[in-house]
Amino acid sequence: MKTCTKCGNQKLFSQFNKRKASVDGLQPICNLCSKTRLKLNYSKKMDSIDGHIEMILAKIKKRAKDNNLNFNLTVAYLKSIIVITCPILNVELTWCKKSGKPTNDSPSLDRFKPKLGYVEGNVGWMSFRANRLKNDSSVEEIEKLLNWMKSFA
Repeated sequence: MKTCTKCGNQKLFSQFNKRKASVDGLQPICNLCSKTRLKLNYSKKMDSIDGHIEMILAKIKKRAKDNNLNFNLTVAYLKSIIVITCPILNVELTWCKKSGKPTNDSPSLDRFKPKLGYVEGNVGWMSFRANRLKNDSSVEEIEKLLNWMKSFA
């Protein structure tokens, strides 16, 4: 048994995440308190556009590292290119939404030329829906899809 430093309750060792730096090899805070703290931090960050961009930037930085892509973006740069409406679908972007998962009108950062990576001048904001539609499609594939859809209009 171990006592959580946050809630003060004694819990099983299995209710704590591992931490090599600790004497006992476990986090001092139980999983439940840790999860609650993460949710609170997420909620606080999502109260501002700066915080929202910080959250997005952290995910993008990890994605760039995992996929060996160039990366030089900053919060200041991403703020400087903010748009209010999606340049593709012309829907208003919903900044600072606390739903946890992106919705169609959530802001999403797109790489114009994917191979160049996440670098200044190669990224722009659009709606999550527009970015998802575009995803990994080529211009030729989008044109084929458009032509097929037009044949039913």
